[in-house]
Amino acid sequence: MSGSRAIILAAAALACSSAAPSSMPAAAPPPSVVVVTSTIQAAVDAARPGGTVVIPPGVYRESVVITTDRLTLRAAPGTVLDGACLTGADGLRVTAPTGARLTGFELDGLTVRNFNRNGVFLRDVDNYRITGTVTRNDLDYGIFPVRTSRGRIDHTTSSGSLDTGLYIGQSTDIELDHNVETGNTIGIDAEASDRVHLHLHHNLATRNAIGAVAQVVPGLSRTTTDGTVIDHNVFTANNAANPSTDPNDLLTRLPNGLGLLVVATDHTTVQDKIITANQTTGMAVVQLPPDIAAFDPRIDPFPNNVHVTGNIVTGNAHHPSPQNAGPTADIVWDTTGLGNCWSRNITDSTVPPTFPHC
Repeated sequence: MSGSRAIILAAAALACSSAAPSSMPAAAPPPSVVVVTSTIQAAVDAARPGGTVVIPPGVYRESVVITTDRLTLRAAPGTVLDGACLTGADGLRVTAPTGARLTGFELDGLTVRNFNRNGVFLRDVDNYRITGTVTRNDLDYGIFPVRTSRGRIDHTTSSGSLDTGLYIGQSTDIELDHNVETGNTIGIDAEASDRVHLHLHHNLATRNAIGAVAQVVPGLSRTTTDGTVIDHNVFTANNAANPSTDPNDLLTRLPNGLGLLVVATDHTTVQDKIITANQTTGMAVVQLPPDIAAFDPRIDPFPNNVHVTGNIVTGNAHHPSPQNAGPTADIVWDTTGLGNCWSRNITDSTVPPTFPHC
C-alpha cells in the first residue's frame, strides 16, 4: 500500500461513527417503487426489474451490489454511501452474473466516498445513465464503467482518486458530458474503447496531475481506441503531484502537468476546447512506448487520423515536470502515425514548429 493510500484510509477511519442512516417510512408505494427504510441493499434486493429504489437522505455505511435489469436508484440530496469503516472494495457495483449482461441501469444523485477501490463500478451493462453523482476519495476510480455500451455519464463530480476520477474502458457508444474532475491523478481516461461513438464534451478537468487521457494499452480484449470525439472541454491547471510509485504501473511513468494526452488512438477528433496553465505540456499526441507495445503484438502503437482543430492551447509548459523525458510545449506531436493534422488552433508554442494541415 502506498503512503498516500495509507494516509487517506487512516484519515477516513477517524470519521467513522455508529450513527444509523436516516430513514423514511414507506407510505404504501406502488409495487414498482421501493423506499429504503433500513439498508440500500435490502431495498435493491426487494426491487423488481424496471423498478425504482428511492433513497432518503442519510449516511449509509454499506457496499451495494445490483444485478437487476432496468433498475433506477434515485437518491435525495444529502444521501451518502460511505465506505470508511468497511472492507468492501466498491461502493456501488452493477454487474450481471458471469456470461450475461445487464440493461437499463440508472443512478440519479448519491455521494459515494471513502471506498478502498471504486466508487461506482459497472461491468457488462448496456443502456445506462449516471447523473448528479459525486464520488470522493474512492482510492482507485471514482466512476468506472468497463465493457459497457450505450451509456451516458453527466453532471457528476469526482475527486480524490489515486488513479482516475472518471474512467471508461473497453466500451462503445458512450457520452461523457458536463462532468467535473478535480484532485485525482487522472481526471478522465478513455481506454480501449472503440467504434460507433465515444463523445467527451463540456467537461472540466482541473487540479489533477493529468487532465485527460485517450489511450491504448496492452493485454485487453480490445486493441484500439477508435472514433473518439473530444470537444468543448476545459483542461486547466492540472499540476498536482502524481502519487503513483509502483514501477509496474503505467501511471507511474506519466509526468504531472499534462492537459490532454492522446496515445496510439485512431480517428480521434479534438476540437473547440481550452487547454491552459498545465505546467509540462498542454496537449501531446504520441505513440505507445515501444517497451509497453511489445507486451501485445496485436496493437498498432501509433496514433492515426488524429484531427486537432479550433482549440485554444496557450499558457502551458511554463514549469515542466522533471519526470518528463520529452519535449514540452503547448502542443507536442512525436511525428508518428498516419493522417494526423492540425488547423485553426490558437497556440504559443508547438513541437514540431509546423504540423500537417487538415
